[in-house]
Amino acid sequence: MDLKEKTIQISVDHWIKNHTGISALDLSRVLKLPHMNVLKILQQLRDEGKGALREDVELTVVTFSSRSRMTCLKQKSKTVITSIFFPSEEILSDHYNKNLGLYVNNGEYLNRLHLGGSPIQLCFFDSGVLKKYIDNPSIYCVHDNITGGYITLNSDHTASLTPDKYEEIGGFALFRYGKRIAKDGSVTIAPILHDLAELPVKEQKYWASFEIEAPSFRKIDPSFDAFTQRTFAGQFVDSHDPLEQITTTMESINRLMGNKLFLRETNPSLHYPMINTEKELNQCLKELYKLISDDNLNSNLLKQFLQEKMGYKDSDFLHKTTGRPLSQLQLLKLIFREYTPEEIGFFDKTVQQIKDGRTGDVHKIGVSAAKQKNYGESFVEIASDLLSHLQGLESVIKFYIDKKGKVI
Repeated sequence: MDLKEKTIQISVDHWIKNHTGISALDLSRVLKLPHMNVLKILQQLRDEGKGALREDVELTVVTFSSRSRMTCLKQKSKTVITSIFFPSEEILSDHYNKNLGLYVNNGEYLNRLHLGGSPIQLCFFDSGVLKKYIDNPSIYCVHDNITGGYITLNSDHTASLTPDKYEEIGGFALFRYGKRIAKDGSVTIAPILHDLAELPVKEQKYWASFEIEAPSFRKIDPSFDAFTQRTFAGQFVDSHDPLEQITTTMESINRLMGNKLFLRETNPSLHYPMINTEKELNQCLKELYKLISDDNLNSNLLKQFLQEKMGYKDSDFLHKTTGRPLSQLQLLKLIFREYTPEEIGFFDKTVQQIKDGRTGDVHKIGVSAAKQKNYGESFVEIASDLLSHLQGLESVIKFYIDKKGKVI
């Protein structure tokens, strides 16, 4: 085997193990050749089409030395300009086909890496792939937002697993994904190839069944842009996620009140629409409504605040026509008394939109109507309107608490 063949073999072995290119410095150490000689070999392999070469890469070499067992290690470092070699897909494919027995039990995406796929390459999937995880909260926790999200195993579930079973699913410790809007308005799920390859083989097969081979996307997609900037450029980008901000605002209101006005600030089943259908929109609105429904509002705390801070009387908590007690949501509306009729009407409209979704999903057929309407955008608009009302509520509560102190 000549030096070129040895270089290719070492590079392929390195790729299969690490899915990264190998530096001329590492090759120099393994081949026991001067660094400059290895650089020349890599240039020849590049010119022959057997790999790609990233040149003029600056690496820092650190060495440690000690004169005796009793002296501390001394550290030395120097900067070296080198090259990184990536074996070609043809070379990797040839190796793979000659050694199929080594890879037959691997998952789809791990083998795709072995064949030269980029670890940070995005793969795209039908949003239905998430249904299994969203519908099984006792096993999985899905943290979904407007730009993407991540899936983890429920800690109570993992605590009940045997060591062997835990080892089997251990690759599912944390799985991240982005979102990208297709031309038809539907949401595609976009994890990177490396994370897919880390999944257990059974999970890789499951995801492969939802993969979209040749997706086409919208040219303008701010949420996907935010995801890529955060993920690949390491930038802090505000995604303007209304669901996250709704939770944050509810938490802030509860702190102001000194107790829980909103009994739950989050809903694990709440997520953005994955399919561009009215039924999906209504299902998501149903989960959103749970955060502002009577069941999630502290009636006693509301009445106490309204009486102690805003001067309401018990008679104000009865419907003027029927004499029946006001619901918790109607009590909440009393806090907006200084709003204009138009502003109160806007609040009523938003609540009604969310409530209509709560009761409407059972009557809707899950047929895409992407050409007529983008239901994902409709949900974001409604959630943003609710956020605006909650922020207004926070301001009013803060005003009266600053004026008269917290509810006791």
